[in-house]
Amino acid sequence: MVNRSDYVVRARVVATMAEAQGEGLQPKISTKVSLEVLEVIAGEPPAQPVLQFLGGRVGNKELVVDGSPRFQVGGEGVFFVKGNGTTLCPLYAMSYGIYPVAEEAGTKRRYVTRHNQMPLQAVTEVSEPMMEWDAQQDYVAAKYRPRGLSPEEFSSQIKAALRPDSYRARTP
Repeated sequence: MVNRSDYVVRARVVATMAEAQGEGLQPKISTKVSLEVLEVIAGEPPAQPVLQFLGGRVGNKELVVDGSPRFQVGGEGVFFVKGNGTTLCPLYAMSYGIYPVAEEAGTKRRYVTRHNQMPLQAVTEVSEPMMEWDAQQDYVAAKYRPRGLSPEEFSSQIKAALRPDSYRARTP
């Protein structure tokens, strides 16, 4: 993923804006997600990235694209960006291209999750199928408390996966 992405950043969502284009019963709705870059992991992102997604909600009209993530202002994550502005979802392999950062209740320890909110315990898990979170997973998570990688650990492992011959290996 890292070697096929245009850039990889750890960033915070600072704004989202949906807009409708066209008239009639089914206007094209797109959403722009503005990011504050906290760390450049690979490649050369714009100073203030704005990701463009097909889908969103404008008034009582909504366009949903299955597999495309949704974002909350203030949310932090690791973004694998590919084809921004030219694809329906500018994240590599859609929801496989975003790894939200969560905080453990009580300890305040920060860790990386997959889009389905399961803690990411190893980078090898990024290629595994993503299952929906359910009551059984709640039970397992509460009982065994899987330890997710910290944002720093994940970033370090992503950098280690860069091929030296990849243009993305150059980091500003």
